[in-house]
Amino acid sequence: MSIFASTTQSARISVNSQSLPHRCLIILLGTHSNCLHKPWSLPKTTSHSPIGSRNFITYLTSDYNQTTMNLFIHHETQYTYESTAQHSIQLLRLTPQTTAGQIINKWQLSVPNIGNEFFDGYGNFCTIINVHEPHQTLRFSVDGEVDLIYGLTHIKDERNPAGLFLKQTPLTRCSDAMLAFASPYFSHPITQHRLIDFSHALLDHVVYAPGETHVMTTADEAFDLQRGVCQDHTHIFLACARHFQLPARYVSGYLFTDDIDHAATHAWAEVYLNGDWYVFDTSNRLFTPSQHIQLAIGLDYNDGAPIRGVRVGGGQEKMNYAVSVMNEQQ
Repeated sequence: MSIFASTTQSARISVNSQSLPHRCLIILLGTHSNCLHKPWSLPKTTSHSPIGSRNFITYLTSDYNQTTMNLFIHHETQYTYESTAQHSIQLLRLTPQTTAGQIINKWQLSVPNIGNEFFDGYGNFCTIINVHEPHQTLRFSVDGEVDLIYGLTHIKDERNPAGLFLKQTPLTRCSDAMLAFASPYFSHPITQHRLIDFSHALLDHVVYAPGETHVMTTADEAFDLQRGVCQDHTHIFLACARHFQLPARYVSGYLFTDDIDHAATHAWAEVYLNGDWYVFDTSNRLFTPSQHIQLAIGLDYNDGAPIRGVRVGGGQEKMNYAVSVMNEQQ
């Protein structure tokens, strides 16, 4: 295994929307989840904005004159290892972008160090973190302010051709039992209302049960188990939608909710219907984008997970986290 060298200085990235173009805001973020998580670590001190790296905001069609909900996000995570880890490499997709449904006003990500940064093939902003010094804990935090466009029923997003999201993956393979379950809801014409009915039926069949599955549990495994969490519901939904030739993508992000069980990063499905993307958050029975802050998109968890990584040494790990998504009235 090769490990990239880095220093162990602390880095803090902050962006204020007032210093950025009115229609082009791209910011930075950190996250984790009871649905999605893995360990991570450090590279070199820096403070900058990724603006100008690439323009993914061309699909915005408004001047943000809609009603918005102002949200404040605070998130911190600490990993503690039972023994000293010698090396760590992490890939972070923790950079939210201003889209047709959300406006990133400012964001600050505090980590041990910042290293390589790039846009992946889906348009997600990625950060590579590596640690080559011995360490027994890793900690990071994020504070940000986001305006969600209130009252939207769908999202316009032209970053990728919709057909890209027809491809099945090992995590979204569709079993005969899943097809038999889904078929009544996918008869033509396929509408948003029919897919909402399917989402309700899916949650009734696969009840929300943290700790029963893991991030590599496949859609058919979770369906047979009849228990799972947000990424399981999302993988099953994607598998069925794609089988019936509907482009469907995995989305990770934050959810504004009063339910403490979902006070973490989250995952949901979005389906392409009539030229727009529609939200299907099966775990919460939510079907509009008005409570969701998008971090990353992809074909499945592997493409959209906020944090993925590997390490050498350390033994078992313990993860502690705190996440709050609050509006200005709270």
